[in-house]
Amino acid sequence: MKRSFVLLILICSFIQYRCEENHYFDGGRRYPITPRTNSIIMFSDSAFTFDKDGAKIEAIRIQGDLLTLEVAYGGGCKEHIFKLYGYKYFLKSNPPQADVFLSHNSNGDMCDAWLRSTLSFDLYPLRQAYINTFHDNGALYLRIHEPGMQVPLYPLVLYRF
Repeated sequence: MKRSFVLLILICSFIQYRCEENHYFDGGRRYPITPRTNSIIMFSDSAFTFDKDGAKIEAIRIQGDLLTLEVAYGGGCKEHIFKLYGYKYFLKSNPPQADVFLSHNSNGDMCDAWLRSTLSFDLYPLRQAYINTFHDNGALYLRIHEPGMQVPLYPLVLYRF
């Protein structure tokens, strides 16, 4: 009985260690995923492509120019790379709308842990594209797309500046 209990504790500890949020594994070694703020990457070519490995956006927050996304995805054995892309052209509405695409490169990670990460992106380049187009400050509805999805998440997110 005592031996089974110790074995159960060891298995649970291993599972917790393997599934811990914001870590990846490579060659049996555990590496933290370092939260960092990257700027949105603006593009204008409609044929532009980016990584589209699956990820689910669970929460969205905007504070000033900082967009924070809570994402969930499968993996656990390799480093995952997320980027945010913004289309330089705006949809006419009041306020205008901007398409924003989350990119996810899982580096071929075949592990099946369900991971969650907090990603932060500086939207200042998107604001500058808006100002260059409309010549003033204002607001945009963000049409945020999960990796590989053509339909944006609803409700649209309002970005004021």
